[in-house]
This record gives sequence, C-alpha cells and structure tokens, in this order.
Amino acid sequence: MVRSTKTEVDSHERCLYFHYDEFCDLLGGAVWDQVLERWFVAGLSSDRHQVLLSIADRFSSSRQFLFSGDRTGFYPLEVLWLKWNLFMVLCHKIKTFHKELQGPYLNVQPAHVWIVIPDLPGDFLPMRWQFSIKIADFESASPFLNPGIPTELARRLYNARENPSLVYTAPVMRGRPLGYEETATMLIRSMERIREPVKGAVRGILETHLISENIRPVEYSEMDIFLVTFRLPDEQASAIRVWATKSASLERGLLLKGVTDPIDPSLWERLEKARQSVFSHSIVSIYKTYHVPCDLYSLGMMLLRTLLVNNEQDMASVHETARRVVDRLEPMVQGLDQDDYKTLSARLRIRLREEGGLFSKDSVLYRHEEKGAGCEIIPDHLWYDALILAFQLVAWIPGFSFCKSHGDYELENPHLPMEKVAGAAERLGDRIKMELFGSRQRNREMLEACDLVREDLTKVKGG
Repeated sequence: MVRSTKTEVDSHERCLYFHYDEFCDLLGGAVWDQVLERWFVAGLSSDRHQVLLSIADRFSSSRQFLFSGDRTGFYPLEVLWLKWNLFMVLCHKIKTFHKELQGPYLNVQPAHVWIVIPDLPGDFLPMRWQFSIKIADFESASPFLNPGIPTELARRLYNARENPSLVYTAPVMRGRPLGYEETATMLIRSMERIREPVKGAVRGILETHLISENIRPVEYSEMDIFLVTFRLPDEQASAIRVWATKSASLERGLLLKGVTDPIDPSLWERLEKARQSVFSHSIVSIYKTYHVPCDLYSLGMMLLRTLLVNNEQDMASVHETARRVVDRLEPMVQGLDQDDYKTLSARLRIRLREEGGLFSKDSVLYRHEEKGAGCEIIPDHLWYDALILAFQLVAWIPGFSFCKSHGDYELENPHLPMEKVAGAAERLGDRIKMELFGSRQRNREMLEACDLVREDLTKVKGG
C-alpha cells in the first residue's frame, strides 16, 4: 500500500466517513438524530456536520439492520457480528501496516481510523452493513534520532506521538522521555576485549549488574537500550560509556550486556585491574522501545470501546475499569495455556462480574430501551472469549497475552504479532457467524429478512 499523499488526504476529507467510535455507536443501534446532535455538541466541525446532514436519510430509514424489530431475537447477535467484523477489518489494516512499513504506527485511536461509506450504497444490504476502513495517516512513527546510539540499536527506537491519548496510548509511552537518566551502582560481572575499531583505541564487551532503587527490573525489556557512563575509582580519567541491553532481571537490579565506546588502551588496562570495584554514582540513560506491542495495546482498547461503550457508559469508565482488571489479572492466568479459553473464560467471568454490569452482554447495544429483551441470544462463551481477546491485547503477561512485554517483537518481522491477533479474531468471527447464520432455521429466517429488504427497496424505487 502506498503512503497517503496530500491530494489523497484532501480527498478523504471530502469523502463520506465516520470516526471509528462514531460508527461503533451506529452499529450498536444508536438513533441517527440523537448521535448526530451529540457529536455536534462534542465538537464536530460545521463543515463535517453539513456533510453528515446530507446523508441523514440513509441512516434514519427504517431498515438499518436485518433483524431489528422482528421476532427472531437475533438482533443483539447481529450487532455483535457487525461490530466484530469492523474490528477484524481493523486488525487486517494494522497487520498490513506493520508488514509494509516495517514499523509501528503508535497512534491507533478512533480519530485516526476512518469508516468510509459508499457514495452509492448497494440495494441489497442494510446501510449499516456497508462500510470500509482507512487508516487516516498511513505513515509509521518517526524514528528517534540520536547519532551517538549504535545503528544496530537505534532501529528499535521511535518517538512517541505528540499529545498521546490517555485512553488508547500504551502507558509505557506516557512515562518519562527517551534518554531519561538515573543514578545507579554498577558491578562488572565479566569483560572481554574485542578487536580495535580504529588505530589507537579498543572496545570491550561488558556484562554488568546494575542496582538502583529507581530501576525496577520488571519495567524493562530485552529491546530497551541503556547507556551506562562511569569512571574508574579515584581517577579523573575520561568517562567510559557502555551501550547495553537487558540480559536478565535479578533479585536486585538488572543484568546488562553491551559494548563500550572506543577507549584508550591504557584506560582499558586500568579498567581490567579495577574490575572488582563498585562503580557507584554511575549514570544510566534509558531508552525504552516503543513498537508493535504498543499498537496491540491500543487495539485492545479499541476493542473494548467497540463492545462496551453505549449511551449509559462512556470510554472513560470502561478504560478505568479495564486498567483495574489488568492490574489484578496476572495471578488469575498464570500457568494457563493461552488457548485454554474454557478455563480463562470461567476465571475472567468471575472477575468481570465483580465490576457490576459494565462488562455484561447488554453493553453491546447502544440504547437502554433496546436492552429490555436482553442479549441472551449471545452465548456466554462467545462474549467472554471476545473480552479475553481484548485483555490479551491490553495486558502484557507472559503465557497469556499476545505480547509478553513492550519489547516483544522481531525487528525483521514486526507483523508477526498482528498475524496472531488477526488469526484469533477471524476464528472467533467464524464462531459468531455460525451462531448467527449456521442453523437451517436461521438461514431460512435470514432469507426471509433479505426478501423483505428487497421488497422494501423495490417499493421505494417504484414510488
């Protein structure tokens, strides 16, 4: 896919589109006039307001869904099917992005995902079945530029986007800036001199133990970068700089392994003699990697937004509750197979019910008045498997999540995590489709509903 040009962006501005969250409300059964007014009050531009007014008749006609208003009871399942299809298309878009641009997006949020509706909608399907997705800015995040960082390490670093979303941006990206400094005590575990890079200088491979009250090992991944700067004890010699990465978490501190900048051979000899020393007051510059796992976090929040937000609960409450669940999730899922959905579902169901009705199946419908009949047509196992997938994206728990940490990716194959996500989403989508259309009875009712749609459209055209 080619990156968007200015002309293409301008054409997108003129096309008929919704932001992702707006269209989720429509798929949930929101009444057109009510949500249009709410969007306008929330800051919808006057130009876009006029564009949406011009298509009001499309989204306020009587036949927006196949099963709404009939006696089959399939309407909530249809809504879940439509929302899941929207999410599956988004998964494939993000997977394509990672594969073609070989980097992260770092800006997955509703405002940057456009749901485009056709200029000339088809006659057969209801209006809310007809959509496609565009990523608003098809460009990867900007690389973090620092000429001092070795090239092979610098490839891991990208700048966080400006004005990060408090809801959709991974928490690791909302912390301290790249290159922030901490003071630490350093011990040398091992050292090895390597070939001289330039005449009159040497480099060495150092394995070091880093100890600091401000550095919690669990917060760092093997893809993060550490610049350790220290001096020999009782000397005013030049500082020694080591570019390192995490080898392991220790009971106290981090085990790092890295390579020194070129140094004078005499300084290396003195370092060898002082290798048993304690290098207190070492300065550590830390560069956390922001990459594909951050996009998966955002995608998980997008899925929770897709399933749970309605006219009675907003995304702020969903986000707050989801973060509370994630903070207590690891002990519940430790030791379980990632594919053991039965056990995962049973444990997660107990935890989510503690949060009241926020995670109930009724949440998939936008309007309170449509929830009276309930959503029992949606099987529990489908609903909770959908929520499990969301938490596998939002949490970074080894053995449970798609990514075990913010550094769990391959530089040469950044699309692999999203391949797993897209595959899992498709498999669940097939199960939802089978539940909605799989039986003969439902197929017959589906055909009858489609016949009614065709009949209504024929009458409109004939009139």
